Amino acid sequence: MLTKSNSYKQITKDSILEKTDIFRLPRVEIKWVDAEASGSWKPLAAYRAQTLCKIESIGYLTKNTKWEIQLVQSRSQNGTIADSITIPKAWIISAKYLSKPR
Repeated sequence: MLTKSNSYKQITKDSILEKTDIFRLPRVEIKWVDAEASGSWKPLAAYRAQTLCKIESIGYLTKNTKWEIQLVQSRSQNGTIADSITIPKAWIISAKYLSKPR
């Protein structure tokens, strides 16, 4: 398991293929925190009780920049991908490979 302090740094830009072969993209698991929002009338105490939501996302690593990691959930036999999520690196708690880059 990767440590909290250097977790997302283990998934490096070099680990993402420059090629467009989606069947060679590595599978990763990202644990991260997401913002919490609410738009209804509540007492102050109810808002203060809200916490960040802990998320676990698994997908194919498609982008890794200084600021963000992007995953896609689905890939098809015709070479297309779908269902992406782009996560700010500041929100990432840990990251690990489920399959190594080929």
